[in-house]
Amino acid sequence: MTAQEFSQLPDDGRVLELVDGIVVEVEPPPGIQHEYVVSRVSRLLGNHVEELGLGAVVGGPGFVLARGPDEVRAPDVAFIAGDRADQVAHTPGYWPGAPDLVIEILSPSNTLAELEEKAAKWLVAGARAVVLLAPFVRTATVVRPAAEPLRLGDDDNVDVNDIVAGWRPRVRDLLG
Repeated sequence: MTAQEFSQLPDDGRVLELVDGIVVEVEPPPGIQHEYVVSRVSRLLGNHVEELGLGAVVGGPGFVLARGPDEVRAPDVAFIAGDRADQVAHTPGYWPGAPDLVIEILSPSNTLAELEEKAAKWLVAGARAVVLLAPFVRTATVVRPAAEPLRLGDDDNVDVNDIVAGWRPRVRDLLG
C-alpha cells in the first residue's frame, strides 16, 4: 500500500501505521498513563516552542519516512524546527520526511528494544534525536545518530537544547 492509499483509509478508531507498505495496527491501545504523558509532554514542549517561536509541535499519524515501499509513522510527540515549521499548517496529508525531534512513550504492550528499533528508523529518515520515555520505570533514553543511547533517571535533564533552544526538562517533569 502507498502512503496515499493509507491516507484514505476510514478512521475507525484504530491506531495504524504503514510499515514497509503494510498496514500495521498498534495493539492494544496504549492506556491512560501513556496518554497522560503524551498530553503532558505536548503541553510542556508546545508552550516552550510557541513562547520562543521555535517551530511546531505535533503528534499522531503523519510522517512519511520512506517511499517504495512506503512507510508512514505516528510519533507520540514531534517537533519541526524553524522555516520548515511554517509549512505545517498548510500541508494537507502526511509530512514528507522526519521531524527534527521525536518523543515516543513506552506503553505496556511494547518493549524498550522495540522503541529503540523504531527510533533507528526515525534517525535514518532524518530526525536529529529521539527521546524514549518509560513511565513505569521513570527513565528517558535519548537516541541520536552515530551515538550510544543516553539513559537518564528521574532527576536528570533531557538535554535537546541543540534542537529545541532552551528546552532541558527533567525526566520527572515530563512523566508527571
